[in-house]
Amino acid sequence: MKRMKKFTAFFLTVLTLFCISLVFVGCEKKSEEPKNKKYDVSIRIECDDGWAHIFPPEETEFRVERAYDGKEHKYFVKAYQLVDHPQYAGEWFNPSGSGANVFQIYYLYTDANGKQDGTQRRVKEKGEYIITVNASDTSNLWNFREAYLYLTIK
Repeated sequence: MKRMKKFTAFFLTVLTLFCISLVFVGCEKKSEEPKNKKYDVSIRIECDDGWAHIFPPEETEFRVERAYDGKEHKYFVKAYQLVDHPQYAGEWFNPSGSGANVFQIYYLYTDANGKQDGTQRRVKEKGEYIITVNASDTSNLWNFREAYLYLTIK
């Protein structure tokens, strides 16, 4: 009989501890941010001569005229910023050249006669250029977006 009371007391103790542990496991704080949340991205475009422009998330196009200088210039994504990220909102990051979080850049050149060329990767000749920057939809950091730099060389 004494053994039965000890066994019952032990069993009830274990059962009580088990029930209490279930209560604490159920009280896990839920994160307000989903684990795979993507953020809006600002994009900083630069030219190798020092010219730069920042595309905030609400801006999709920018027009600029530049003087012809006879030199070949390259435009590229210098940095990006995750503007609504809770931890990194104020920081600029250099883009990676590979992986899921990449930017693509495309040039479309139109000369004075209206002939278009989408194979150029530099700006040199007089005419109109549309430089399209694409924040890839393969990213696990940012929402997809495109920005258009309309560049006129006179």
